Amino acid sequence: MQSKHYNYLYEIQIDFDRNIHKGYEVNYVIYNCMVYFQINNEQQLGGFVPRP
Repeated sequence: MQSKHYNYLYEIQIDFDRNIHKGYEVNYVIYNCMVYFQINNEQQLGGFVPRP
């Protein structure tokens, strides 16, 4: 459930195709960006809650 207050957080999409191997470094950067986003914006994007 998204509130109108947080709509601006979801304007950018990441088109991540699991069939294309981009290397561990890219996956690591994307993962850490998502964890940073979740902690700083108090959001939960997946099935886990990141720890600060």
